[in-house]
Amino acid sequence: MSSIIIADDNKILVYGLQRFLEKIGYEVKCAFDGEEFLFMCKGKSFDAAIVDYKMPRLDGLKAIKHLKDFSPDTKVILITGFVDSLDLEEAMRLGIYDCLIKPFGLDELHRSIDKALHDEVSLDEWRKRSLVGEDMIPA
Repeated sequence: MSSIIIADDNKILVYGLQRFLEKIGYEVKCAFDGEEFLFMCKGKSFDAAIVDYKMPRLDGLKAIKHLKDFSPDTKVILITGFVDSLDLEEAMRLGIYDCLIKPFGLDELHRSIDKALHDEVSLDEWRKRSLVGEDMIPA
């Protein structure tokens, strides 16, 4: 059974996602800020992490940066409702697998997790492959 951690300060969203993901067969843990997320990740290895961009005590990008230092194989799905302030380039440099914009559907989340856990192409890899002409990045 794959394990997932959800980190978001919106408890209603977190508990809803937890119920959904457990119902479809995942082991799920929850954190409600960036520091709690990192503390939980240091005690257990997770296959995937769903991390909110804006959280108290430690924002999502900083939490992801620290996570990748000690758990580089954890697939990270960034979630956000703050599209205007999102630094997607930085998030991709940190190694996120995907980014979902709130509100997103449960089917969209399920597809993203399923692809991430089965090593399909990441957001960064897709971006590299989609560039053409002078901007093409070699495979």
